[in-house]
Amino acid sequence: MIGEIKIEDKKLLLKAAKDAIWAKLAQEDIPTYYKDRDIYNEKAGVIIKLMVKEKIRGYISEAQSQAGILDTIQKVAINSAFYDPRFDSLKKEEWDDLRVVLYIVKDITELKNLKALNPTQDGLLVKSPSNSAILLPDDVSGVPMTPEGYMKEAALKAGSSFQSSDLKYFLISFIKLTE
Repeated sequence: MIGEIKIEDKKLLLKAAKDAIWAKLAQEDIPTYYKDRDIYNEKAGVIIKLMVKEKIRGYISEAQSQAGILDTIQKVAINSAFYDPRFDSLKKEEWDDLRVVLYIVKDITELKNLKALNPTQDGLLVKSPSNSAILLPDDVSGVPMTPEGYMKEAALKAGSSFQSSDLKYFLISFIKLTE
């Protein structure tokens, strides 16, 4: 499980995401970084939301990863910018307005007690046999959310009904990094 992240590391992790996206836009090689600090090689899930002029332009996650955090960030950043099927690929003219929101997954635990869920702090991963989705507090900001309502939103995002017996819910604790 990943712990606290130093300020200089936060800056590099955000830079790695943006550099990977720019490299793809410019048709250049994806930059490599010296992985001289333990945190860069730690395995951690990543969720990346891309915003252009306050509108979502990509939103992809790899909640559990076997690769080091830098490699996972670069991969997920590229997938968010160019391969999220809900959005057109990012274009060069959007670059100046691009903002990266990076969530580093600290821990994922199965939700066994509804009282353990805090919709203002916890992410929620819902899995069905055929699909999965992640809901984060930012996704429902401005809407008063009860734990049950939060679970319903996550189920809808996964294309399922809240009452479906084949759903499993997992709490996600994370560190949010923004530019």
